[in-house]
Amino acid sequence: MKKITLIFTLTLLLSISLFAQIQEAERSMSIGVHNALILELPDVTKKLAEKQWKKYAKEYGKTKFQRKHDEYFTNNADIPSINGDNGLDLYARVSEEGDKKYLLVWFDLGGAYLSSAGDIDKFKNAEKILLEFGLQIAKEKIRLDLKEAEKELKRKVSHLKKLEKNKKSYEREIEIAKAKIVKAEGKIEENIKEQETTTQEIGQQKELVQETKDRLSELD
Repeated sequence: MKKITLIFTLTLLLSISLFAQIQEAERSMSIGVHNALILELPDVTKKLAEKQWKKYAKEYGKTKFQRKHDEYFTNNADIPSINGDNGLDLYARVSEEGDKKYLLVWFDLGGAYLSSAGDIDKFKNAEKILLEFGLQIAKEKIRLDLKEAEKELKRKVSHLKKLEKNKKSYEREIEIAKAKIVKAEGKIEENIKEQETTTQEIGQQKELVQETKDRLSELD
């Protein structure tokens, strides 16, 4: 059990380190081209990433999916570490580029979009938000992996029980077969003795037949 726990702990730490790659770049979104924070999402599906972001973003405000733009929009998000008492708008999209997935997040501060050049402290706080999301999705992925591993374990345990049951059935069949063999062997012994007796009786009967023929010949 300790070994399994250690493996999952190491897997979680590795997943977190993989998620901890944040960049920034000008990217196109629903209302123009603006600076976005970009988090690489290794080894996760787009569906899982979007589901987790919607759940995560709700902590900051009401979040809706804008199907037309393939974006999640959080209106007037409450993030004091970035915009104090003033609300800000969050735009997010999970992008697929080849085999890789990326979370792109735009922080609209009200006329300007967050960047490291504009305010490094606010930018670092935004990085923390994305890193926390990376931790959340890493945990969720491992939780799903664990769930699947437990299901597979359950299937294997069930299969083992079936094999054990079949083994008992086969052993019972062997016991029955052995009993039949012993019974058949006894019948073979009886058959051999009966053949010997019958062979003797046949010899005696042949002698009787010959004697009767001889007697008939004497009368001719």
